[in-house]
Amino acid sequence: MAIRNIFLQIGRSSLILNLTSIVSCRIVNNMIALITFGYAARVLGAEMFGIVGFGASVAAYAGIMTLPGITIWGTRTIATDRANMGKTFLIVNSTILLLACLAFCFLILFSLTLDSPVEKKIVLLSGLTLFSTALSLEWVFNGLEQMRIPAMLSILGTSVYTVTLLTLVKSPTDVYIFPLLMPGSLILVAFVSFFVFIKYFPAHFSRPKWSDYRKALSGAAVLGLMASIVIILHFANNLIVKAYLGAFSLGIFLAAFKIVELLSSIPAVLASIFFARLARYVADNRAAAQKQAGIYAHIHMIMAFFIAAYMVAEAPEIIHFIYGEKYAGSVIILQIMSIAVIFNFAIYGYTNCLVSFSQDRTMLLVVIVSAAISIVGGIIFVPWLGVIGAAIAISLIDLSGWLASTPTYRNMIGSLRLRLWIKPALGFMGMIGILFFLQKINWPLYLRIPIAAILYLAWMNTEIKSVLRSIMEPGVVA
Repeated sequence: MAIRNIFLQIGRSSLILNLTSIVSCRIVNNMIALITFGYAARVLGAEMFGIVGFGASVAAYAGIMTLPGITIWGTRTIATDRANMGKTFLIVNSTILLLACLAFCFLILFSLTLDSPVEKKIVLLSGLTLFSTALSLEWVFNGLEQMRIPAMLSILGTSVYTVTLLTLVKSPTDVYIFPLLMPGSLILVAFVSFFVFIKYFPAHFSRPKWSDYRKALSGAAVLGLMASIVIILHFANNLIVKAYLGAFSLGIFLAAFKIVELLSSIPAVLASIFFARLARYVADNRAAAQKQAGIYAHIHMIMAFFIAAYMVAEAPEIIHFIYGEKYAGSVIILQIMSIAVIFNFAIYGYTNCLVSFSQDRTMLLVVIVSAAISIVGGIIFVPWLGVIGAAIAISLIDLSGWLASTPTYRNMIGSLRLRLWIKPALGFMGMIGILFFLQKINWPLYLRIPIAAILYLAWMNTEIKSVLRSIMEPGVVA
């Protein structure tokens, strides 16, 4: 009865209802992404898949030149000054478009340093994503608190991308088509978004002054620095693996890394639920904010160990199902990176909530430390241990960032409450044991997964009910 009442309260919560569409869209997009990753990897082969990943990584680094933080500045500006959102739109997107042209010139120069004609073309084709970013209106809708619109339109883009991928990419010789599909689908979504924006959110597009551009660049500088460092740490090991081990090894590494990327989107969804409310509590009731931060961390760790158990025990089945036998080398990489997933949830559950407590300097420290670990770890471990070394380096990134933030967390919020990790960690080990046992007696995957999940949820029953009650306390849900 208690659980039923909790879910009835959730059903009446406008916060939860408003987020349903976003979460649903994220789930759909992630499921489609798994299919497309697997299909592309199978059709292109590990080497070509690695070359495509290399081109995307270089293009992402070129994207640093487009000042990633300016869209965050634009979102904040529209949120506080909707009357001038047309001018803000022109400032942000025209700035990105100009910088995208400069970034693409950099890619042209970089491509001249490559020996492989295939790599040269892939790098340049991947660079077209720079221009699709310049046309995006997602940041505008976020500023208008209409996140559901880009979330739903993203399904359109993903669907178009998937259909064109399955239709046009049939063999490794179609590798040049592959990098065109993502920017093409994003540009389509951008045009539809612009139509929706003009029709339902009329804006006056006044011509910005040079002083407006200077203000935007000044306001986006620190945000851009943080976003740029995140890009560096995220793609560093891709380039290191390519440099030391070649495109084939990069393809094997990326097969596992893409799965980790998708799993890392789960705490981002939780962030959309908690961050705004946590910031409100910081301003109105600091004690309540500290309590909510503890609940937020607890939720993350319950989920982290649950997901990581499947990564360890079922990695062979996961890799075989998505990518096929040719990517068997990705299994051990995925198992090692289960540590990365655990601490990715930890860094969201503990570290990222410090943003709501206005601890921007700590966040800058975290991304700097993480970037340093990513680069140094990759340079040390990859030549020594190969792709396994890259997996270790990835696993150390969020661990080091989380450790760097813990002193500030203790000062601002309180104890880390690491004792709350004990029961999920024991459940993690129990799940692995159960899954291995069921594998040994030849139970199929479709039975192993729900049995392990039911047993874990039963084990964590008291904690889950406690968290749900805390979330649904009077005055907590918006």
